[in-house]
Amino acid sequence: MKVTIGAQYGDSQSDKVVNPLRDEFRHALGHHLCGSYFRSIMEIGFVLRVSGSIWQFEPRGVSRLRHSKARASLSLDLVLAQQDWKGVSEDVLRRNFRMLIEDSVLQITQKTERSKELIDKAAFLSNFERVIQAIE
Repeated sequence: MKVTIGAQYGDSQSDKVVNPLRDEFRHALGHHLCGSYFRSIMEIGFVLRVSGSIWQFEPRGVSRLRHSKARASLSLDLVLAQQDWKGVSEDVLRRNFRMLIEDSVLQITQKTERSKELIDKAAFLSNFERVIQAIE
């Protein structure tokens, strides 16, 4: 399974504050999420969008969860609002980020169960829990 994470930041401050956490997430994904959990999905692509003073991303939370059968991929946007990162402690930022990741896991699981794509739910959830623990 290939997992990628891209990012788009709404200003330089959002990049400076959130990018280190994104790097931790990327590393944890590569280390812990490497099994075969789905029938045909070979790649999951996360796009982290962090609102800032120049650009605001909507809606807040997990959105645009798409399954491309042609590309054998699943992609989704993870949107952090300014209030999720600006002026908050590192603990609060990590909690907000963790909640976003947990919601993404729930939505991926629900979508792939409905489409009969998910073949190893226990391993997927267990390995993703390791990802979450690695960024706490």
